Amino acid sequence: MAKYVSAMNADARQTIRASDIDDLANLLTDKSPTVQYFAADTLGELGPFAKAAVPAIRAAILRIEAEERAALLKPSLTGAAPLYEAIHKITGEPVPDKF
Repeated sequence: MAKYVSAMNADARQTIRASDIDDLANLLTDKSPTVQYFAADTLGELGPFAKAAVPAIRAAILRIEAEERAALLKPSLTGAAPLYEAIHKITGEPVPDKF
């Protein structure tokens, strides 16, 4: 889906409904890291059009990082990294150096 979204021009992206952004943001809580990754990637490709999803992305980052700390894992590409990348694409905030 992210590939499809990245090919959309700005006019086409404006046709995406708020409920579509909400649906993608809700996928960030899915049990599958793969689903979470693709949801974050798609939101990131939407850029500023997905600004409403930033709180959900930040919540997912906190949850994933807490899970990784509890499991004594260092940050990984399947963890919070794609979420930070999505925030960067949406808001312009830099991705932390740990990734």
